[in-house]
Amino acid sequence: MAYVLYFLAGLVLANGFPHFVKGILGQRHHTPLRREGGALLNVVWGTANLFVAGWLWLYASLMPQALGYALVAFFLGILVAGVTLAKRFEQDRREHPTTGVTW
Repeated sequence: MAYVLYFLAGLVLANGFPHFVKGILGQRHHTPLRREGGALLNVVWGTANLFVAGWLWLYASLMPQALGYALVAFFLGILVAGVTLAKRFEQDRREHPTTGVTW
């Protein structure tokens, strides 16, 4: 069970970073609450994700398990979320090219 929690912590952590970073940069980004949430909403959503990831990590660390496997599960969660989000956002940019980041 601990490995599942580490995996979920990795998923939630990887999902929280884009929201938090886009928010503190003042940019709009997709959220579950809106198609394109504003900067403040993304900071709040990203912080909530980071909090949940930390809570999952701490809760899982109270259970007996091998640390090496725990780290593998954690980083596997990050990888799965990263690949899934990359594919999703790449598809969104192809469908809506004008909503991309402008420099």
